[in-house]
Amino acid sequence: MVVYLPAQRPAVHADGRRCTWMYETKNETAVWPGPRAAVPGLIFPARLCAWLCQPVLMPAPRFGVADRPGDIVDHSGRWLAEQLDWRWIKTRRDVEVRNGRQVHRLGLQSSKWNRAGVATWVSTRVTVLDEDLHAWRKAHPGGTVLPVPQYPVRPHVYNTLLINVDLDLAEVECSGLPQGFPAPRAMRPDDFAAAFRERVLPVLGLFQSPALVARELPVSWLGMVTYGTIEWALARDDPAAAAVLLRRHMERPLIGQQRWEQRRDSFRRGWEIAPGRDGLPNPAGLLYGTVSLGWLARAHDLPGPETFREPPLEPQPRDQRGDHPIPED
Repeated sequence: MVVYLPAQRPAVHADGRRCTWMYETKNETAVWPGPRAAVPGLIFPARLCAWLCQPVLMPAPRFGVADRPGDIVDHSGRWLAEQLDWRWIKTRRDVEVRNGRQVHRLGLQSSKWNRAGVATWVSTRVTVLDEDLHAWRKAHPGGTVLPVPQYPVRPHVYNTLLINVDLDLAEVECSGLPQGFPAPRAMRPDDFAAAFRERVLPVLGLFQSPALVARELPVSWLGMVTYGTIEWALARDDPAAAAVLLRRHMERPLIGQQRWEQRRDSFRRGWEIAPGRDGLPNPAGLLYGTVSLGWLARAHDLPGPETFREPPLEPQPRDQRGDHPIPED
């Protein structure tokens, strides 16, 4: 049977994952199994098929002036979880998915400026947790930056506000109501969901393997690598990946007021303190400081401070000046 183009249309199942062709001339469907699968009388380009078989986003919920910001965030979180095929945790205001021993989270942090009938803003955060990291720390208490009891119960491999890695995804306005003082970069939920699937999910997918993260983590994400990321690579028995990731983090471009001497000297302090912990900053000061990475490098035979090349200095982008300066190392 030859079916002409006007007589057929793509149909996406309720789960949003399988694409079929629905023939309007007969009550039958043909599954579209691959990028160039043959349908009688038709051959479609792979790019067209990939576009047609993308999961379809449902429209974001609409709200009125009487809806409270807390309820708006709750309903928006539930909707977002459905679009990602994740689950909504109302008590934490997190959307999350479990993948084996890992959990990936998208946090929605409400703004203190939210007002019913005006606007409901949320800041966005991504977190990767891995149970293997917790088990490794318990088994190697002498090889961890912090004493094991000082670590959070849930082991963070990577944890950052999205403003630090992708400025466009920093904030979402959930209500869709007219605003007297709109946030300049706040995205609509529909736009955010589409951008998150396109730009963030592929990066989170790298965390299935330290080697993938070390090799392919985007440059804009390197600055938020912490001792948790390096310890995770060690926990997965991949010191080579830990070394590559450490080097990429240290040699990433300097931005704005960041200085190479400060980055390198902080790393060297940790290197000189190891393997003891006397002289290390408190846990809060260790989290995003290179001193903890220097400590790990010395304790686990990773690259030392004299092996790094000074990276180039790049001006801080104009749209990141003022309200959101790039933090120093």
